[in-house]
Amino acid sequence: MKKKGFNFLITRWNLGFFLFFAILIIGHYSGILNPLERVFFEIGNPFNKWLYQKSHRLASDYQENKRDFVADLAACQEKNIIFAVDSAKTKELQDENNKLRAFIDFFSNHEYRKIYADVLAQEVLSETNESRQNIIIDKGFKDGVSVGLGVINEKGVIVGKVVEAKDRNAKICLVTSRSCKLAATIQNQNKTMGVSEGSLGLTTKMNFIPQTEKISINDLVITSGLGEIIPRGLAIGRVSEVINKSNEIWQSATIEPLVDLNNLTIVAVVLP
Repeated sequence: MKKKGFNFLITRWNLGFFLFFAILIIGHYSGILNPLERVFFEIGNPFNKWLYQKSHRLASDYQENKRDFVADLAACQEKNIIFAVDSAKTKELQDENNKLRAFIDFFSNHEYRKIYADVLAQEVLSETNESRQNIIIDKGFKDGVSVGLGVINEKGVIVGKVVEAKDRNAKICLVTSRSCKLAATIQNQNKTMGVSEGSLGLTTKMNFIPQTEKISINDLVITSGLGEIIPRGLAIGRVSEVINKSNEIWQSATIEPLVDLNNLTIVAVVLP
């Protein structure tokens, strides 16, 4: 019973609101409520004005804060760029200093005459499948560089030899290039000698080794100093594979380079 009475009361309220809004709409469009509306507008004008000024001020503050934020963001981005550039320069200088210190340590224990050089570029050999097998350095004939000289990195590992020398620059073939051949010795019991040459731009090989020679994995391979102006004892790499077939007269050895040849920035040309 109470529920029915409550529902009836809600229905009456709904009807009352509907009639009230209907009267307002009719009164507004018929003009009857115009005097009353003017009174309400005049009373509400100060509030409307305050509300407008407040919203306008908020909008102005928002735009100003937005401009400041954009300017601060741009300044931060510019600082980040400057920091990144400075950081890159610092790292390059540190790497260069570390390599120069390593060169000094190496040459303090070896009485080699040398010419320091910066690597200018890596050259792609278009006529073969080998890539990046030549490098160009910033020292040339007028600096004392000549064809056939060995080139080492900061650890004293031979990375190639000079194949072309111009006045102020020179071309170096890397040890993994087929055009780079070095008189070499394997540091095994018999001090096996031969010629190393690049293989597919990845490794170095020694071919035509007599079957009687015993070669083991990880044997160190060095320059032999025979028949060239490259001194003896410069490390070339380590034996990573021995190819030995019983029905063959010769055997061969695959030599893994000791350094990353794609990461050369400073080298030294070893003088005779």
